[in-house]
Amino acid sequence: MKIKRFLFLSMMLLLLNNSYAQNVQQEKEFLNWFFRKHQKMNGKVFYLAGIDTDKWNYLRSAVHPDTLYAEIAPGDSIQNYRKDTLVFSEIERALLQKEIGGLKSQNLPDQFFDGGKMLSSDSLELYAKGNLDYWGNLAKNKVYRYFMFSRPIFLRANTICVFNYSQYCGFKCASGKTAIYEKQHGRWKRLMVLSSWIS
Repeated sequence: MKIKRFLFLSMMLLLLNNSYAQNVQQEKEFLNWFFRKHQKMNGKVFYLAGIDTDKWNYLRSAVHPDTLYAEIAPGDSIQNYRKDTLVFSEIERALLQKEIGGLKSQNLPDQFFDGGKMLSSDSLELYAKGNLDYWGNLAKNKVYRYFMFSRPIFLRANTICVFNYSQYCGFKCASGKTAIYEKQHGRWKRLMVLSSWIS
């Protein structure tokens, strides 16, 4: 009996480890696409390890309804306003809210994707401390913009991705989006923007 139980537990651990490894690989694949193809960035991409409470609440409220409607993002046509919709099942909504709950304590590792470089919150505080030229200090260290983003959340056999990101590029220079991406024929594309902001 003990051997059967041991084998069962070993198999479960193996499956969980494989599932985690696959998920991390999918996250890296999506982030590589997002920064290199979608954002068309070359070189290092600086990012923070976590997301702050405001961004977490922003993401949670954007995907709370069971039917999601596309909002207008900068550059989008008014004719498309709320025309695109996506309906989540009760199970998908429960999974989504569970995954979002886990993002509150996310701690992304350094070099999480190709060319990614994590900025610690301590580093940012050091650049800002006692100096009004915060962005000047960052630029001296070749940091011209940085990102704060959630781990991608995958649904429907990893063909739908919910992703929230913000980018900061200077004094009163920042923007962010919560969007849904869809994998079609092996390639990601943005399906709809749920909410966006700019300053």
